[in-house]
Amino acid sequence: MRWIGMFIFFGVLLTPGISQDQKQQLKSGDRAYLRDQFDKAEGSYREAERIKPDYASTYNLGNALYQQEKMEEAQNRFDAALGKANDPAEKAQAYYNLGNSYAKQNKLKEAIGAYKQSLKFKPGDPAASHNLAQAMVRAQAPPPQQQEQQSGDNEDENQDQEQQEQQEEQDQKDEQKENQDQQQEQKEQQEEQGEGEKQGQENPSESKAGEAGELTEEEAERLLKIMEEQEKKTWEKVQRGSSKKIRPKKEW
Repeated sequence: MRWIGMFIFFGVLLTPGISQDQKQQLKSGDRAYLRDQFDKAEGSYREAERIKPDYASTYNLGNALYQQEKMEEAQNRFDAALGKANDPAEKAQAYYNLGNSYAKQNKLKEAIGAYKQSLKFKPGDPAASHNLAQAMVRAQAPPPQQQEQQSGDNEDENQDQEQQEQQEEQDQKDEQKENQDQQQEQKEQQEEQGEGEKQGQENPSESKAGEAGELTEEEAERLLKIMEEQEKKTWEKVQRGSSKKIRPKKEW
């Protein structure tokens, strides 16, 4: 947003009642101002104002202060110059530069009032009309800090939304991975179960033999005793057979 600059007053020769010393200081200040030596110009204008605080010295001192960004002091000088103005043109200049000093301090309400006053004394002035429009536009817009805050809030919301979307996407991937792992595990269990059933069908006798061959300790002892008894009886029978007398065959 571009502002139109200051009105500069170099009316030393036209200023009535000016002394030689003040005239010299004003001319020295004007030369320094035109060379952009604003601090030196300030010193000369201050001396001129000390000699005689009239419109020329006060107004031009305000300009030198404005160029050095000393806005509050410049504002005071332009305000003081209004009471020393000799005609509507000088009042229009003082109000215009007063409006600029207000605008530089972001005092937009005061700036709008000053530009309107300048236009009363110089209707249709393009510079005052332009800066008045600029000030009114800025006054309707939110302050820069609020704009930055809103921008920051929007960025935070966008970041939060982006993070939420990324988290949801990651959750979906994790869920899909978990489902795939479960399906793979179920498939492996089914395959293992199928292999076991197949082996059982191919070797049923082995399974039964294994089950039949399993004896408890008591059953094993009982079986051993039975076998010993049978062996003992067999041995006794053999002994009886060997000790039996053979009768001679009777002859007829």
